[in-house]
Amino acid sequence: MTDKKVFPLSLARRGDKLKIVRFKGGKNFKKKIDDMGLVKGSIIEIKQGGFKEPFIVEKDKNLIAIGYGMTGKILVEKL
Repeated sequence: MTDKKVFPLSLARRGDKLKIVRFKGGKNFKKKIDDMGLVKGSIIEIKQGGFKEPFIVEKDKNLIAIGYGMTGKILVEKL
């Protein structure tokens, strides 16, 4: 059974407050995300983002830019 509340970050909208649930991707992807400070359970808010443009998310009062391609591999749920 799939939890329907979990969706890719790429579908989030500006202003959404989200919790990172899990990642899809290989070891290199997970290392890059970890280096950005994004880990399972992180709370983020979307500051900017849309189709084919980078997402800017805020985590702990820090802004982090995430390429659009990476956003499809980050699964989140709305708070």
